[in-house]
Amino acid sequence: MKTLNSLIVSFVRMLPKQVVYVFAKKYIAGIKLEDALKAVKGLNSKGIVATMDVLGEAISTRKETEAAKRECISVLEAINKNNLDSNISIKPTQFGLLIDEDFCYEQVKEVIEKAKSFNNFVRIDMEDSSTTESIIKLYKKLHKDYKNVGIVVQAYLMRTL
Repeated sequence: MKTLNSLIVSFVRMLPKQVVYVFAKKYIAGIKLEDALKAVKGLNSKGIVATMDVLGEAISTRKETEAAKRECISVLEAINKNNLDSNISIKPTQFGLLIDEDFCYEQVKEVIEKAKSFNNFVRIDMEDSSTTESIIKLYKKLHKDYKNVGIVVQAYLMRTL
C-alpha cells in the first residue's frame, strides 16, 4: 500500500494545480492563499473556527521543506493580519520527517514559534501508519516546550485507542 500511495502522490505532483483543484475543490478552499482567507472569513462570520492546511506531504529535499515552512509562516502572518479565528495544521513529512527527524523538528519548531508570537496554535496531522511513531515522538518533544501545539490522532488506527 505504501508503494501505491507513493506512486499516486508522485503522479498528482505532476498535474497542474488547476487539474487537481477540479477533483479536490470539495475539500479545499482554493488554489491561492487569498482564496483560503476569503473562505475562513466566511466561516468566521458564522461563528466557525477554521484550520488552514498548506497541502503537500512526503517531500524529498530540504529545499522543499524550507519552502513549505515559509509558506506556513506566511499563512500564520495572513491569519494574524486579517484577525481571523483560525490556526494551521501541518504534515510532518512536509517538514522533512522522512529526510531527518532532527531537521524536521527544527523546521516545525520555527512554525510553532511564529504561531506562538501571534498567540496561535499548530496542529500536527497524523499521516501514513508507517510514520505514526515518529510523529508521536515529534509531538512529545515539541510539546515539552510549546503548549500551542497539538496532534491529530486517527480514530480507526487500533493503536490510537
